[in-house]
Amino acid sequence: MRFFWNNYIDAAATVITSSSENTDLPDDNVVDARKGKVWRTGTSTAAEWIKFDLGSALDVDGFIVFNHTLDENDSAINIEGHTADSWGTPDVTAAITISDENETGVQKWSSAQSKRWWRFEFTKQASGDAIDIGRLFLGDVYDTTEAPDSD
Repeated sequence: MRFFWNNYIDAAATVITSSSENTDLPDDNVVDARKGKVWRTGTSTAAEWIKFDLGSALDVDGFIVFNHTLDENDSAINIEGHTADSWGTPDVTAAITISDENETGVQKWSSAQSKRWWRFEFTKQASGDAIDIGRLFLGDVYDTTEAPDSD
């Protein structure tokens, strides 16, 4: 069993920015507990990203993307971490495999990645598409050593 907690994206000190957003569905929606309240990208470019400045380097074990409209036609779906707001060669890059809409995309590292800056990026099939992202998690993960007892 795996527990995800301490979502750093939700912290008041975290600054969220994105490549584009629909004015009615802004990037800040990814911190809303209602995963149906989405961030919707714009429709002028194919490459999109949402970036998080945690304020300081924090140990991150895992990442999750929930309630999205990404599918097998979208590409270069990655979570990246860096010590600075510079993305030419990030310190951490992990591909997120998503084959259809609303499939939960998960990345868990075997050891914590301590970075201040994180970016979730993807390339839409066409620049005119709008993609919805409902909820993101970036934080601590714990895997239990035993399965829970159902008795």
